[in-house]
Amino acid sequence: MRVGILGDGIAGTLLTWQLARTHQDLDLTLFPGPTVGHLTASAASGGLVRGFEVDPRSRAHATAALTELLASSTLRRWSRYTETGSVYVLTNGRTAADGADELDRSVRDSVELVDGPALRARYGFEGLTAHVVGVAERRAGYVSPAHWRDAVLAELGGLGVTVAAPVSALAAGPVAACDVVVVAAGAWTAPLLAAAGFPAGGLRTKTIQYGVYPASGLLPPCFVDETSGLYGRPVPGGMLLGLPTEGWDVAPEDVRVDTGLADEVGAASTLRLPGLRLAGRPRLVAATDSYHDTPGLRLRRVGATHVYTFAGGSGGAAKTVLAASAEAAGHLVRGLRSSTTTTIGTTTGDDFRGN
Repeated sequence: MRVGILGDGIAGTLLTWQLARTHQDLDLTLFPGPTVGHLTASAASGGLVRGFEVDPRSRAHATAALTELLASSTLRRWSRYTETGSVYVLTNGRTAADGADELDRSVRDSVELVDGPALRARYGFEGLTAHVVGVAERRAGYVSPAHWRDAVLAELGGLGVTVAAPVSALAAGPVAACDVVVVAAGAWTAPLLAAAGFPAGGLRTKTIQYGVYPASGLLPPCFVDETSGLYGRPVPGGMLLGLPTEGWDVAPEDVRVDTGLADEVGAASTLRLPGLRLAGRPRLVAATDSYHDTPGLRLRRVGATHVYTFAGGSGGAAKTVLAASAEAAGHLVRGLRSSTTTTIGTTTGDDFRGN
């Protein structure tokens, strides 16, 4: 069975690795996507890694991924994992308690719930409303998705994977020759589907942006403040800080820095983290990522075709990709083995192009 994975970011590369190391009977080819010269989400990602997420399925993936990462010195080296601890601030106490209980069963003695006064005393948060709670994780931190991707890419040849030349269309000859194709091209996934005549299937692009600020004073660990939207992590000499954007349906090659949003980040951090002293203008980073109506990085079949997508990480795939790619690999192989040759093995090039 010839399986092509289109997209060599962290999602496509890890999915290929999961397939190669567990299913040696597959003929695997990884096709770099149309990202040359553009900043990808893998390269731009802040790489926050923690076990807690509000969405239950994303939380399960994040917890499983963190558990595996902590258990493997190889994965920590590949990903350049840096442990800083983290805190997630939200107002839903039940969600926080349920998530903390689930995480504690996997990563023992790593998580605790902290109230408003503790958030102020430990991390410097101010202006929090009543009933705010924080999920604090001692073993959380951040990774370098770009370095992780490069390290895994270097392993694929030894696993029998062919790494082909970059392609810019699903109808490209070597891609169309595959029995099954998984499009894992991040923000380029939906445009590639549209150009081939396929529906986007709920996938959209959205801008992500943050600033790397010189900073001193009370620097928090990795954090997400759901009450303000502010998120960040420490970097050498300062802080990475960002807010969600409203830049929907932006072409991946046309993303631009929003200086107004950078000003909003600075103002929000002054109000929420007054002990954090920002100095000078930040270095701004902007890219696009793939979002889905049902959030989460997962395998999705495109109609009744032999095309799948593995996208929708919504700017936070670093914390879930390890578990999500393992799950996707299992689902894909089970689907291939249960399919007839009519739906998989005899699909023609014309069918592949959506005609």
